[in-house]
Amino acid sequence: MVYIDTHCHIERYGDKIEDIVKRAINAGVKIIVNNGANPEGNRETLELAKKFKEVKAALGFHPTEVSSSIDDEIKFINKNRSKIVALGEVGMDFSSDATDEEKQREDFQKIIDLSLK
Repeated sequence: MVYIDTHCHIERYGDKIEDIVKRAINAGVKIIVNNGANPEGNRETLELAKKFKEVKAALGFHPTEVSSSIDDEIKFINKNRSKIVALGEVGMDFSSDATDEEKQREDFQKIIDLSLK
């Protein structure tokens, strides 16, 4: 049986990343899809995909992490599209009182448009 981790954030584990990847491989995981949730995470995710053949990059941003630089990040994602297997972390999250629902809808539409390209 082949195991695939379709959504993780191993960039958050600093000096434990190598051990995490090795343990996953030893447990039978063949592919680890790491999801960037913000600009920094996207860049770290690309680096992890370069370093470990089992790690595949998904770039995006969590809806509560979106800032005024979303258009710049979409350009970055588009520029690196040959290095990614998916768009993610993306979506809408209305669980916070500080959430601007209309902005999230607009930003999510931009990601949908990017995915259609």
